[in-house]
Amino acid sequence: MVEVNVVKIDKDIIEYMIKEIALHLSQERISRIKRFRLKDDKIRCLLSEVLIRSIIINK
Repeated sequence: MVEVNVVKIDKDIIEYMIKEIALHLSQERISRIKRFRLKDDKIRCLLSEVLIRSIIINK
């Protein structure tokens, strides 16, 4: 069976929310996020980590 998880990314994500989430990430993940040029790509990378963690916690 395949499980699909979806996250709606609101374009109005506030900068301080991004910084608050980033406090809980490793330096390796933060440096990976910083390599992206576009802000949307940085947000997707950040939220993908949050999604993975929430799936693991809920299992």
